[in-house]
Amino acid sequence: MKKIIVREPWKMPIEVRLTYGKLLGLMILAQHRPEAAAMEEFYRALKKMEMKDKDRQVIFEYMMDPDQPVDDLTQVIMKVQDDQERNILRFSLLEDLYRIMRADFYEDEDEKKYFDSVMSRLKIEPHHLKLVIETYEKEDLYLPGTEMEPVSNRIIRYSFGLAVGIATAGLYVHIVRNKKGKNKSVENFAGITTGLAAFQATQYLMGLKGCRRRWIKKKLLKEKLRQEQQMMKDIKKDVRMIRQLIKKKSSQFTESFSWQDVIILLEKTLAYLEKQQ
Repeated sequence: MKKIIVREPWKMPIEVRLTYGKLLGLMILAQHRPEAAAMEEFYRALKKMEMKDKDRQVIFEYMMDPDQPVDDLTQVIMKVQDDQERNILRFSLLEDLYRIMRADFYEDEDEKKYFDSVMSRLKIEPHHLKLVIETYEKEDLYLPGTEMEPVSNRIIRYSFGLAVGIATAGLYVHIVRNKKGKNKSVENFAGITTGLAAFQATQYLMGLKGCRRRWIKKKLLKEKLRQEQQMMKDIKKDVRMIRQLIKKKSSQFTESFSWQDVIILLEKTLAYLEKQQ
């Protein structure tokens, strides 16, 4: 029997990934005054989706002059043929949008309206959102303790996402307990929502003892530092890219105030990340 391979969001075609990035960019634009914390989540999501320098340029150019309506963008997501891939992509996007919206601990009317419109177009049900919210809110509560079997490398790797803010939609390892109380993973669980997978993986990790908790926390913090350093490199590249873009196309930027705003926001985000090191 031929093994079914389900692509993770970052393995999707570039058209799909760019569409994903544009929808994230519109969330930034929906905010009255985007904060560095929101941009940190934005960059983290772009890094997760394996966006290259040229891909981020496409997304920023779209943000400055959106030439595709939200309806068209969400249709690209909804037209992904494989049911599991489409579900994983939808819930990954849902989680990333929610993280950006909640990054400053405040939801203004415009960003909430945009978030709800995308939810509707992606056919996200309220109970799906509830799972994502529960996962988001419980991320700082992982790893208290009871005796457990060793955690698999795969679960540890994806737990990095739970702790440092990467969307966990790539996780389709669903933790279940059999009658003997042992744990096993069921891969490619049919129709699974990623919020549920992430939530239950978090619940599993919450059963670890103190020494293992401290070990994993150290690993998580190291991974967080590595990711922040990579994000800072990307931001510096994008500031240079935007400056060059304005200079090369100066005739097209007689009103380049919005681009200058982006540069200021990126520089603030860079300072914000540097302060966390």
